[in-house]
Formats: sequence, structure tokens, C-alpha cells
Amino acid sequence: VMAVTSNASVQGIKTDFGATVGEITPDGTLFLLLAGCVIGILGGLIFLAVRRWLPGEGWLRGLLFGGLLLAVFGRLIIDPENRDFVFLDPAALAIGMFGGIFMGYGLLFMILHEWIGPRIIAARTGSWAPSALVIVLLIPLLLTGILAIFLVASVLVGFAINHTQTFTNLWSTRSVEIAGYVVLISFSTFGLVQLAGAIVEML
Repeated sequence: VMAVTSNASVQGIKTDFGATVGEITPDGTLFLLLAGCVIGILGGLIFLAVRRWLPGEGWLRGLLFGGLLLAVFGRLIIDPENRDFVFLDPAALAIGMFGGIFMGYGLLFMILHEWIGPRIIAARTGSWAPSALVIVLLIPLLLTGILAIFLVASVLVGFAINHTQTFTNLWSTRSVEIAGYVVLISFSTFGLVQLAGAIVEML
């Protein structure tokens, strides 16, 4: 999209990620797919960690989750020092599209979570089919590198820890709840200030 809206002189320029403006290649597409898998898993882990502090349900909860991700991590992507934002125009469109990725992810993730959640619970009753499906879906991810294997292992370890009685008792305390709100509000506020400053500088 940005290749179409930008000046014709930027066609063929290499971006910071090594992609060529105006070209759609198999390598670039594969990179986006693999990166999406890894980032998607990271987002899932973050949701498992913060879902206790996210109010609402359905699309509203998805928007809140996407907004939280944008506030905390948006500044890492929307960077005025990134030269891609210099030659890709208009900057407002680029900012809106990157911001939309976070919000869209939050919405789509929540839809998927609410759909697959009951099936995972059903798997605990003794049916092996849902568990087998999850394992099959993880196989391609395991082939993408050491980082992906680490992420999958983290998911499995986190799942095991989450179902221990000691962790459950500790996690449900009022102190943890208050501390969680303090941490989320602090990180979100700091991130939003940084993001707002970056947007003002770019515009």
C-alpha cells in the first residue's frame, strides 16, 4: 500500500527489513508468515499473562488488548529514526496502518481465543483429537528455528506451571492483582507518552 501512495522515486529502494519497495517476492512473503507466527505466539503469551486485568469480553476486550500492545510496543515499530518512514509517504498513513496492526491483532486474537478456548478445555476431559490438532499445528513452527522452539517450550512450561496448585493460590491473591494493575498502568502510560512523542516528531 505504501509503495503505491509514495513517490515513484522510492520504487526499488531497500527497507530496513531488507524488502524491496514495490516488489512482492516469495522470500518476503515467507518471512512475513514466519514472523507472524512468532509474533503471534508472543502475543498469546502476553495475553495469558495479562488477561486477568483486561475487563469486558468479546470485541471490546480485543480492542483493549490491542490498545495495550500498541501502548507498550508501538514505539518499537513507529520509530522516527527508521529511514523507512522518511521515504514512504504519507507518514500519517504509515502510522495508521502500523497502529491498526496492533488493534486488528487484538480483535482477531480474541475471536480465535474464544473459539479455541472451549476446545482446549474439552481436550482435558480425555479426548485426544484436540491435543493432536494443536501438536500438528505447532510442527511447522518448530521448523522455523531455535527461537520458535524456545517459544513453544515456553508455552508448554507456562501451561504446566499455570496448573500447579501453588501457582494458582499465589496468582489469585489481592496483592498480585494490585501489583498487576500498577505494572500495566505504568508501562502503558510510559509507552503512550513515548509513542505520542514519536508521532508528533514524524508528522
